[in-house]
Amino acid sequence: MIYKNKYLDNLIKSNKVEWDKMINHKFVKEMVNGTLEKYYFDSYLSIENSFVLDAIGHMAMALYYSDSLISKRIILRIIDGLLNNQLNYFNKLLDDQKKVNIIPKKAMLFKQFMKNCSMKGYEDIVVSFLAAESLYNNWCSIEKNNSNNNLKVYSDWINLHTDKIFYEQVKFFANEAERLNNDIMPSIKQKEIFKNTLLYEIEFHDSIYFK
Repeated sequence: MIYKNKYLDNLIKSNKVEWDKMINHKFVKEMVNGTLEKYYFDSYLSIENSFVLDAIGHMAMALYYSDSLISKRIILRIIDGLLNNQLNYFNKLLDDQKKVNIIPKKAMLFKQFMKNCSMKGYEDIVVSFLAAESLYNNWCSIEKNNSNNNLKVYSDWINLHTDKIFYEQVKFFANEAERLNNDIMPSIKQKEIFKNTLLYEIEFHDSIYFK
């Protein structure tokens, strides 16, 4: 399932260069066509696992910042999904795989960026998560039907980002971003957060290829 709405589309269009670069990243293409080396995928999973652990904390901050009880209830469900649905995926795969003890510098920059967003306030958290999760939801959905050659472990990763739970998360962040902005055209601030998130995503995925 791929989530689309006009507001998200406007954010994507305002950052089309960065969006297209990440959608067509070497990592994305190799995961889809099955040519991604297992070493790189294992390294990626270990780093991504640390991002999910961070995300739990960032969502806890969003829960604190939010001015809406309805939003707080949804954020609680997202935290539950991170603690269970996503972490269970990593726990199953990382038990016997190589753990990354030193996270690459470019990946650390992304971690620090997301941490900074969580410290700045609710809007920064919402828009940065919207950029990151809509990106994954888009490329995984687009490529899902073209994934016949990849290993099952890669297909599972793609399915995780196209299921109903993930779809609803992207929908929530898109609706919240629009609610906070109170206009169908995203603000300069939101465009900047969205763009920076994409740039750091590109840097992170570049770092996967360094041994």
